[in-house]
Amino acid sequence: MSTCLSVVTMAGLALLPFISFKTQINAPHLPASGNKPASVLQSAEDADADAEPQDAWPESVVAREKEQCMQALKSIKADLELLPPVKDGGCGAPDLVRLKRVGSKSPVVFDPPVVVNCKLAVALHSWNKSTLQPASRRHLRSRVARILGASGYACRNVYNLPNRSLSQHAHANAIDVSAFQLRDGRIVTVRRGWGPTRRDKELEKKKKAASAAKKSPKGGDVESKASRKFSGRLRQKVTKAGLNPGDVPVPEGSPNRTEPESAAQRAKRLATAKFFKRLHKGACGQFETVLGPEANEAHRGHFHFDLNAGRSRPYCY
Repeated sequence: MSTCLSVVTMAGLALLPFISFKTQINAPHLPASGNKPASVLQSAEDADADAEPQDAWPESVVAREKEQCMQALKSIKADLELLPPVKDGGCGAPDLVRLKRVGSKSPVVFDPPVVVNCKLAVALHSWNKSTLQPASRRHLRSRVARILGASGYACRNVYNLPNRSLSQHAHANAIDVSAFQLRDGRIVTVRRGWGPTRRDKELEKKKKAASAAKKSPKGGDVESKASRKFSGRLRQKVTKAGLNPGDVPVPEGSPNRTEPESAAQRAKRLATAKFFKRLHKGACGQFETVLGPEANEAHRGHFHFDLNAGRSRPYCY
């Protein structure tokens, strides 16, 4: 399959042989550098030590990566723009692209375009074809048209902490995705659609245990007794005022006020949760690191995918 490139991209390809890679290029459209690492602590996002910073990428490295990039792009359908190599201390990559769209029969647009390296662009193409679109059609009955607000290259440490090593985002080797727009116009987000995590379920268990502990030794529920006593006083006041207690609405926030979920709402909620679970599971076969809401609170609202080659085995959580 040949790579489907934009007009801008084709112009860039024609100019590539004439671009000098000896000079460091700091493209103004790329994120500014953040904190540099104070250590090489291992983490879920970054398990490799940072190399000694250099002023520019060696010409041999740029030539090799450019060749590998062009070969990789031949296998996918994508609308992308080749970017000059960037070297900013320990950050940057020699094979940057601005990814606008991947896929042919069921393409997905990155809105706005995201800056990643060539290998990640190829992996995202595969994930879109094998996981994203099939899961969307099966569970949401509509294909995904856009990935909204994805985050790619950023010169920063893991979790933006000064005592951590550089994130894979600093090498344009990672992407964070949090929201998807379907062809029918619906927008689904990881934060709202994933459903309760194991942490949430454990917290709920603790709350129920604490509520049970409030019961009196005689078996009476102290909280319920107080609630019934209050309700009795309220009923007396309403009756004295000449009103029917049944005509008085239950206040907002009252534990007795419940709005049951309809069957349609429940079906929609479960379908969306299944969709996101499938995206996560399918990504585990495409990327070296996959983090989602179950990993920790920092990832409750998004998925993190990267191609960390320093891992001894894939990490999926």
